[in-house]
Amino acid sequence: MAPSTTEENISIYPNPVKNNEIFFKGSNLQNIETVKVYDLNGKMIQTFNAPFKKGNKVNLKSLPKGVYWIIYGTKSEKLIIE
Repeated sequence: MAPSTTEENISIYPNPVKNNEIFFKGSNLQNIETVKVYDLNGKMIQTFNAPFKKGNKVNLKSLPKGVYWIIYGTKSEKLIIE
């Protein structure tokens, strides 16, 4: 079994995103310094620095509906905005 990383204990919800906000949950949120959102072509669309010092919510209002990649720490996930 591979050693677990900090990011493996963190998850995002809801996905698909319906109200332009995503929430992060997990025991190691303070270890995440940046969250980056990329389009499917690999272009960075948005960066959030230290989003968890003021809570676990990230606002995605500036992003149009579509499919993106969200990267935090060493973890990446597909993110659908409806």
